[in-house]
Amino acid sequence: MTGFTSPSFEKQFPTGLKGIPPTLDVSIRRGNEIVAIESKFLEYFSAKKAEFRPVYSSKSLTWAKTSWQMVFEDAKRAGKRHLDVAQLVKHYLGISRLLNKGDLSGWKPSKATLLYLFWEPEDAEKIAVCLQHREELQELASLVKDSDVDFIFLSYRDLWKEWETNPKIKPHILNLQSRYSIKVES
Repeated sequence: MTGFTSPSFEKQFPTGLKGIPPTLDVSIRRGNEIVAIESKFLEYFSAKKAEFRPVYSSKSLTWAKTSWQMVFEDAKRAGKRHLDVAQLVKHYLGISRLLNKGDLSGWKPSKATLLYLFWEPEDAEKIAVCLQHREELQELASLVKDSDVDFIFLSYRDLWKEWETNPKIKPHILNLQSRYSIKVES
């Protein structure tokens, strides 16, 4: 994808609820489209339980699509997971509100994507945590496929493979790969 504006880092996406709005790592715009990016390195290696403050309730989230409301309710009941579903629900709520209400400047996108980027080692297919994380991502993606916000996940390895085809940035990608492409198990 091309034609996006300069990225905004650590951008808040207000939900309309009290408290600190969810903050996404990067957001980029192209015309009436926004891509909001959540990036993970090793955080998902430790499973954790989804936690929501009391302001998050089905009654206060009336604009959320049914699929995301179901994910929200399930996350509250579920045990520990490697995928931080609570964080992604909050991100969705902020992005969805932007789609429905626009921002303070009056800009209102017609299309929105929540892109979840994550690092994994070269031998991820041999590591239980990585396999579980991917399974949880696939499950979430299938549950919210009818959402007003497209949910896409991509590993950095896969992203770098795509970017390697661009000769202008290939040297940079090779540097990233040499630094971050490692095997965990021997």
